[in-house]
Amino acid sequence: MKMFLAFDIGCIECGEPSNVIGLYPTQEDAEAAITAYTDSTCWGKEGRSGQHLEEVFEITNEQQHD
Repeated sequence: MKMFLAFDIGCIECGEPSNVIGLYPTQEDAEAAITAYTDSTCWGKEGRSGQHLEEVFEITNEQQHD
């Protein structure tokens, strides 16, 4: 099963924390969630400072059960 993790990588220089945005069934859904997240937490808004990087990571569960 494949899922997509939308993740906010916080700022290492100023200590802003990283944050899980969510886990989504498609890459498009994860990218849309990042867009909505960055629109709601853009520069100058409360709770947002430092340099952040939002990324989508593909997660697969290929564990085999006997």
